[in-house]
Amino acid sequence: MPIFLRALMAMLLATLMSTAMAAQAASDTIDPDAPITTASAASPAVPAASTPVVTRATIKFELLQALADDGIITAEQKSAAAAKYTAKDDTTRLVAYTDDESWTRHVTWSLTLKCLGLLLLFAAMWGWVKEFARHFNGWLRKIPLVVYQGVLLSISLAGLIVPHLSYPAHAFDLALFCAFSTPLLLVWLVGTNNFLQGILAYFFFNGLVARYLLPTLGAAYFLTLAVVYNSQILGVAAMWFLLSVPYLAIEAMLKSTVGHSDSRHLASAHASHILGAALWLLLVPNMNNAVTNVLSVAATYYLPVAISFMLMLALAPLYTHRPAQNRFFYFALFIMLVSASFSDYFAAMPAMNSMLALAGIATALFWLVERSFKLGYLFGTFVTGAALYVLSLNIDTIRAWLSTVHFQA
Repeated sequence: MPIFLRALMAMLLATLMSTAMAAQAASDTIDPDAPITTASAASPAVPAASTPVVTRATIKFELLQALADDGIITAEQKSAAAAKYTAKDDTTRLVAYTDDESWTRHVTWSLTLKCLGLLLLFAAMWGWVKEFARHFNGWLRKIPLVVYQGVLLSISLAGLIVPHLSYPAHAFDLALFCAFSTPLLLVWLVGTNNFLQGILAYFFFNGLVARYLLPTLGAAYFLTLAVVYNSQILGVAAMWFLLSVPYLAIEAMLKSTVGHSDSRHLASAHASHILGAALWLLLVPNMNNAVTNVLSVAATYYLPVAISFMLMLALAPLYTHRPAQNRFFYFALFIMLVSASFSDYFAAMPAMNSMLALAGIATALFWLVERSFKLGYLFGTFVTGAALYVLSLNIDTIRAWLSTVHFQA
């Protein structure tokens, strides 16, 4: 059976079902035990109880009448307000809101016929559509790639520099999007142009400059835009690039000592984030300027989340090939950070306390599940289910505790 016939049958079936369900809903409102009366010429027709008509004028009059009854306004003030605030359109009847949110309300014969007509038209013109797409694709391929890159880069730069001229209603959103699209387009342009690659490799990508140039440029770029647009989202990106510089330096030192071990990447990232948090806690509390304002969200939330998450990865039994001494080192680091929390060292980072507590709970749960499954599949399943059930019963209490914990002695 052709695909459009299957679609036709499905739409007709849905329409028939919606019609039947609507008819059933209408019949459910009729009482079958009620006596059926027949109209006669002798008996006058009794008008059925109708729903009262609601208009804006009625609502305004009832409000003014209630104010007058309560003594808030006088009769003269009521008449003056009614004459001033009542318009011609206030006599229009307001459509009552319906609570019918079923899917059958949206499936009608008119909509079905429209969808069927469009489907059949598209099926009839499918050959022309494929031929046009083939020719259009050929025309697009004849245009050099640098033209597309230049046009897209120009649009991105315009949205970044003058967003209020391009899209006044959402100028900041456009500038935020172009702040990320512009460097991506530049990377695409350089990556597909051998000439630009040669120039950059000759002047910049040599020795230490090649290692630290891109993070430094990225930090300067996003930090400048964050200050210009007063954006803390761009401040998070700037913080990430700022932390990339010490990460690369620590990773190079660990490479010379521990070799090409996978654990050096986690250790370097962890050390760079802890260094950034320490510098923020030591220097920034006494400073208040535009730079610290745009970096405040990154330091207050991103750094605690990243440090705690990497601690959980290092302590949890997720990587069985990791040496045991590494876990002892991270456990000692965890104890040190918790001790710093007890001394209220992270007062400028209130999220650090709750994140460390959450990392400890998650790590304990990981170890409980891992050890229970080592004793047997059924035992591990039972322990995991029981632990999750107990956690679900106390999740609200834990959430409230995490939002208020400060680890103060």
